[in-house]
Amino acid sequence: MQVVSSELQRRLPVTSESRRLFHGRGHCFPGYEDLLIDWFCPVVLISLYAPRNQQWLQTLLALLQKEIPGATALLLQERFLLNGSVRLLAGERPQNVDVMESGLSYRLRLGQAQNIGFFPDMKDGRALVKTLAAKRK
Repeated sequence: MQVVSSELQRRLPVTSESRRLFHGRGHCFPGYEDLLIDWFCPVVLISLYAPRNQQWLQTLLALLQKEIPGATALLLQERFLLNGSVRLLAGERPQNVDVMESGLSYRLRLGQAQNIGFFPDMKDGRALVKTLAAKRK
């Protein structure tokens, strides 16, 4: 879990802007290829693409609570399950989450679909589209 802790410390949210805190699916962290952690202020969304045992989840939860004390909810989506719902691990489940990115607001409905449709690691792509679409209808 040290690799997750180190990456979190490097990417901790300093603003309320959404961001990907851990991207194991990028295959840079052996043993964590099944793990994504996203920050949607004030919510942390953990996405798992393979089963993990309860003790591992408890260790991750304790780490996230320590490293991100401003989080009001920690949610888990088990993407390896068919129609994997989002379950609350800690805090209070928000009905909606409005996230900010580059001055734009996005409303997320976490848990209403398997794919929330907003990917923090695509920030540069959205910025490019905004630039290319400037002054166009």
